[in-house]
Amino acid sequence: MTINNDTVDVQPSEETTETGEGYIYIIENDAFETPVVKIGKAKNLSQRINTLNTAVPLPFICRKASKVEDMNEVEKFLHKTFRHAKHHWRGEFFQIEWDVVADVLALFEKEDATYQAPQPTTEEVDSITTTNRRKNRNFNFEMVKIEPGAVLKLASNEEVTAKVVDNKSKVEYEGKEYSISGLAKQLKGLSYGVNGTLHWMYEGETLQERREQLEAQAQEEEHE
Repeated sequence: MTINNDTVDVQPSEETTETGEGYIYIIENDAFETPVVKIGKAKNLSQRINTLNTAVPLPFICRKASKVEDMNEVEKFLHKTFRHAKHHWRGEFFQIEWDVVADVLALFEKEDATYQAPQPTTEEVDSITTTNRRKNRNFNFEMVKIEPGAVLKLASNEEVTAKVVDNKSKVEYEGKEYSISGLAKQLKGLSYGVNGTLHWMYEGETLQERREQLEAQAQEEEHE
């Protein structure tokens, strides 16, 4: 399974305004097709990465983590330093090799904390992959409030578009109907199946992002 856009993080790196000592992490995900890293901060490194792993097809791998005196300031500095590597990526994701970021992070490091980050086992990878496939297999346009006639854009090349033809998962491309997964596979020239919600965008976000946001909103409303 591959991903070619920012599909996993629609929240701040920490749901807190707390500053001071903490951790800066540089993580990668084998699901991405290009060298992409997420640069984030955390008071509790292990908890943060475990939380992120619940929303992605494959678990993140922590390439580098450092304890720093002021995690907010260091995170801001790194995001500003590597803003040229944003490209079409959103949030805290940057299209750059992790060791380039690590070299700069080293300037602020009080302690190497990479060993503290959870590293996924083979069993965990299999479990997460299975869970996410089960969550994604019932996708339809109705659940993300996209109506027939809407235009989707391919995440890796927004000039490529497809038109939604029903309230399930069918789109039209060059006069033919496809499933969003089947068309993504064909356009990208892949020999294996893909999750179409990770490859198609609507109004600036992937279908997977849109689904997660709407589901989160629904859960919040249920608890109000």
